[in-house]
Amino acid sequence: MEEISLLQLWDGIRKRLPMIIVLTLVVGLGSFLINNFVLPPKYEASTTMLISKPKDYNPQGADQINYDDILVNQKLVSTYSEIIRSRGIAKQVIDNLELDFDLADFEDRVSVQTVKDTEVISVKVVDTIPERAMDIANETSEIFRDSIKGIMSIDNVNILDAAELPTVPVSPRVLLNTVLGLLLGLMLGVFLAVIRETTDTTVKTTDEITKEFNLTVLGVIPQFKNGGN
Repeated sequence: MEEISLLQLWDGIRKRLPMIIVLTLVVGLGSFLINNFVLPPKYEASTTMLISKPKDYNPQGADQINYDDILVNQKLVSTYSEIIRSRGIAKQVIDNLELDFDLADFEDRVSVQTVKDTEVISVKVVDTIPERAMDIANETSEIFRDSIKGIMSIDNVNILDAAELPTVPVSPRVLLNTVLGLLLGLMLGVFLAVIRETTDTTVKTTDEITKEFNLTVLGVIPQFKNGGN
């Protein structure tokens, strides 16, 4: 296999620079159009809840929160997170808000996150309709708070922040995706230029003729531009 130097590759890339530029612009423009006009914008709304000690619970007769109580509540956070994701909570939210999608759609929209080593749970909802995202987040938190009393026989969930109406979409990220599209087009163009250069078998110089066919070049016919003498 014939070896190709980096200088030859660079020369091949430079000769095909118009193709690379066009491909970069086409892919970048395509990414911009798809993200701006095809993909629907999605909005995120979230609520936060605090797992605290139950009301009227004071085993030591003191007003301050005991360290052991905090540890117990932190361990309950993971349990509560699974309860929020349960079908029972989801069905109540869907029925109460009269949503037109099933449990699978609900699970795709709703996520539960916990803040490490804290007693805070966050319910996040991503939806194409900002009002619906806000309503689902608030309804999920309220139903969970009211249901936990019967499920765990304990009343220790407080809503810290209710969801607000989101005004700025979280996806698609048009600028970022457009830049990534430009980079992808550039890489693709360079790749194609390198492939075409490495697979090009045409003879371009007298040195290549001598090396390839072991022949002596007797003369070269010059190429004149139109109108030349």
